[in-house]
Amino acid sequence: MLFSVGRYGGIGKCQNFSSDCCDKTRNQHSSHKSPGTDQFSSYFINIDGNASNFDSLLVELKRLTHSFSVIALAETNTDQPLKNLYQIPGYNSFYQGTSEGKAKGTGVAIYVADYLNAEVIEDLGGCLADIESLFVRITLPDNPNSLTCGVVYRPPNGNCETFLKEFSHLNDLLPNSDVRILGDFNLDLLKLNSISGNNNTCLQFEDSFIKAGLTPVISIPTHRRDGCKPSCIDNILTSNPEQVVISGTIDTLTSDHLAVFEITKIHVKTESKQGKNMRLYDYSNKNLEQFVEKLETDLSTLTALNEFSDFSKIFHSALDSTCKLLKPKITKRTFQNNPWITDSIKTAIEKKHEMKEDWVKTIDTKTKPLGDQILKKRFTDYRRVLKAVINTAKSSYNCKKILDNKHDRKKTWQIINELRGKSKKVIKPAIVIDNQKITNRRIIANEFNKYFNSIASKLNESIVDLSDSKFSSFEEFLMPSNKKSIFLDDCSCEELFDIIKELDNNKSSDIPIRVIKKCAHVICPYLSLYFNDCT
Repeated sequence: MLFSVGRYGGIGKCQNFSSDCCDKTRNQHSSHKSPGTDQFSSYFINIDGNASNFDSLLVELKRLTHSFSVIALAETNTDQPLKNLYQIPGYNSFYQGTSEGKAKGTGVAIYVADYLNAEVIEDLGGCLADIESLFVRITLPDNPNSLTCGVVYRPPNGNCETFLKEFSHLNDLLPNSDVRILGDFNLDLLKLNSISGNNNTCLQFEDSFIKAGLTPVISIPTHRRDGCKPSCIDNILTSNPEQVVISGTIDTLTSDHLAVFEITKIHVKTESKQGKNMRLYDYSNKNLEQFVEKLETDLSTLTALNEFSDFSKIFHSALDSTCKLLKPKITKRTFQNNPWITDSIKTAIEKKHEMKEDWVKTIDTKTKPLGDQILKKRFTDYRRVLKAVINTAKSSYNCKKILDNKHDRKKTWQIINELRGKSKKVIKPAIVIDNQKITNRRIIANEFNKYFNSIASKLNESIVDLSDSKFSSFEEFLMPSNKKSIFLDDCSCEELFDIIKELDNNKSSDIPIRVIKKCAHVICPYLSLYFNDCT
């Protein structure tokens, strides 16, 4: 290895990882993290075209148990209007426009985990002939600090001097800390120790990011092509190298570029993941039968029409005593992202990686620089067929979804719009409370509730209480009441039972509709009395 990251401040050893080794190494460094949090991490790959390789990338990401906080892509060949065609579940996407007149070799994008709040920094983005860039400001949950993450791509046929000038200008606009620039710079840092001369573009590039206080975390080859010397042209530049725990490359086999990544010491709350897999109740048929039996017995003790709060207490007490778990469980039943990625496809991907390793082992720079051509042909043929299989699996799954919902027009159009990239993805809003940017939806809702509840009291406090002044009561402005203006027939148990029976099981809040339906014959007589007593 010619290039040493030690010269930039001593980031830990950079390595090439397989998917399994990456997960194992990451787990060794994350044992100290607290529940409900994750380590901030970033991932970059030159995808060489979304249309050709995006589905394969999704499969490669599925092989990793770690979900990266930020995923950046270069050479997407995808303009902004088409970005929703290429979604990564659990992420919000941001795309830069592509170069006019170029169908290939252009386009950058950033995907940010949806538990993080991100906004595009317009002044730092652009698509020029010699440099393409896109930057976002990321607000961490319950953390006053923000991170600046960007992706930069230098077209290999662009003007290096113009790139270096524009790149230096970008660095001048960046904050002094908490900055990460991911990208394909097409400047080989492995050449630095073997080249002399102040005018060398690689040295000028190095000077540019060093002056900006940035350090590269990748120090090994990131690009391999037959007949060419391996090069380190993809990298992650960080202003906080001391925060990096692991960095390296992962072979995705989606293009000639390896993916580069870093995992940091920065802990972030994965708000959107909290509580979603927490199981507090077990609504099995056996438990629900016990619940109905106990509820019927306990409600029979009501000798008169008590307050509704008494009914509610008995209901919740019966539910808790029969269905509530003594110890909450974390269930493994989660929303299945990209269900068309089957176990057999993942197994085939593993075999593809093994076949490449078998071929690479035969490469000898002196005697056999291209390796065993028979093994190479087996690998390339298998990769080509597997890509077709992946595309077919996704298409078949989507066709089946449409057929399964052919009688539901709303659901059918929802699926079609998702495939057309017309579905809207909501980015979490943020408000400033006590000089802190808050993205937690429950906190935001509670703060709005506090605000509106306090309007009347604050208004009253603002009125000067003059002893000789008398304020009129609101009742003085009301018209005389007419108690016979409307008449409603009493509701019956049968009417309530029919209404409950028609409720949609998917429209539940705190108590599942399934539970209400199970005990409807017990609670309807009591509910009808309460409803009819409302006068």
